[in-house]
Amino acid sequence: MLAPTMLLGDEIEQLGAKCLRPLGIDYDTAGSAVVREAHELLLPVAANLTRMSAENEVDRDGMLAYARKWRLDEDLYVERLVDYLCRPTWLPYESCYPEGLHTCRRFVNGDPGRFSRLLREQLTPAALERQASS
Repeated sequence: MLAPTMLLGDEIEQLGAKCLRPLGIDYDTAGSAVVREAHELLLPVAANLTRMSAENEVDRDGMLAYARKWRLDEDLYVERLVDYLCRPTWLPYESCYPEGLHTCRRFVNGDPGRFSRLLREQLTPAALERQASS
């Protein structure tokens, strides 16, 4: 999840346009950047849903209402997501994405050398946190 930003920086949207426009797809670079940022900001929604399910705060309909309010997805995808998240197997898993991205981003801090380490070494979350502040 960190790789596109590290590899392409501000060129992410322009590359998307370059690839899609020849195929007749009108690619809005400014709109795409806003949606990409919003998607990342809303990443914790799935973790919130798993917590709500695990703690029996809401039933499936309540989860659907919450997901429809906060997700940028169509109803069919939201329904599939909620069904998926209602399985007990995935309860702890969903928090890995938003928390992992945050931890990795803090560790890398825009440094290509640290990004390379992230890809090559087996680093624990504690090691990432410890080294992020150094």
